[in-house]
Amino acid sequence: MSETIQIVRTLPIFPLPIVIFPGHFVPLHIFEYKYRAMISDVLQSDKCFGILRIDPKTGRLATTGCMIEILEVDPLEDGRMNIEGIGRKRYELLKVVSEAPYIIAEVRLLPEFESEPQAVLVADEVKQSLQEVFRLSGKLNPQNRLFQLQVLPEDPEKLAFYIPATLYASTEDQQKILEMNSVTERLQSELEFCSTAVKYMAAVVSLKDAFDK
Repeated sequence: MSETIQIVRTLPIFPLPIVIFPGHFVPLHIFEYKYRAMISDVLQSDKCFGILRIDPKTGRLATTGCMIEILEVDPLEDGRMNIEGIGRKRYELLKVVSEAPYIIAEVRLLPEFESEPQAVLVADEVKQSLQEVFRLSGKLNPQNRLFQLQVLPEDPEKLAFYIPATLYASTEDQQKILEMNSVTERLQSELEFCSTAVKYMAAVVSLKDAFDK
């Protein structure tokens, strides 16, 4: 069933020039003192903090991020640490409560709705388009078998997060997907992305074949 309860909570925020999606793992090397303090505080509570994309050019923070749950901590001798986390829920930034020594914000956890019936149909189209991307990628670079070896998620919601996390090079494009609330909307946007990639790669393959003759 769809989630209707509005959950508002405070959350320590780690601004980074990256986008993390629910269900995806994130390894981080923590070296700045304020973020060492943040992780220490988080480990004494519910082990959760938020990653929020910061624009590397403007320094502007996005308003939608992903809550991270810490799974493992590897402390180093000098106080630095390596952590392994996983994306849990998306959240909307409501207001900054404190900025010292690190950002604490009031956020609203965003509900994930059940996949609409249409999402299953769009997901099938996306998978077909992805297979064509993989096929063309293999023709352009026969040694690149990375994506062909990966099993695509069956669940439309997981697929909708897998594609931008795995294939998108632009964090701006990833952020747009993260902000979408509809699984179908995400998949339709990704289908357009894959279709454009197929057209471009097919043209490159044709040129390559012509020069190889």
